[in-house]
Amino acid sequence: MNRKNDLTRLANDLAAHWADPVLEILNAVGISYFSIDMELETWRVVKKVLRQELGWQPAVRSSSLVSLSTLMERVLHRSAEQLAIRLGLHAPSDVFKTLVRRLAGERGVSSAERSLFLQLIDQPMLHGAFKRSNPADFTPRLRVSAV
Repeated sequence: MNRKNDLTRLANDLAAHWADPVLEILNAVGISYFSIDMELETWRVVKKVLRQELGWQPAVRSSSLVSLSTLMERVLHRSAEQLAIRLGLHAPSDVFKTLVRRLAGERGVSSAERSLFLQLIDQPMLHGAFKRSNPADFTPRLRVSAV
């Protein structure tokens, strides 16, 4: 396989891991009917957003270091927003955006996702744009609530 195919396969696999969490987020905000077509569309949207976040074109990619947990939160957030708009929420409210960010941020990172991410960042096309995972990437964030 060539490097472009490896990069595409790894990104597609990671998008497949993140499609279900996007559906869970949509369910949490009140969108509850999901067909097979909707699941496939979710994967396509996640894949597209992930490719954008990865900066598929090296000339466009930012040079700032991004961790796996940050990347995941961005992808889940943007994907859920795009799908919500497609499903009829024409302008997601601030409450929706806050809920999506919170749900995406609370989700932990699995070992399979970490493995795919490490393989992705080892690809020559992506060197220098992402940082290796650290233990904080695998620890769920704690919610602070008023007492």
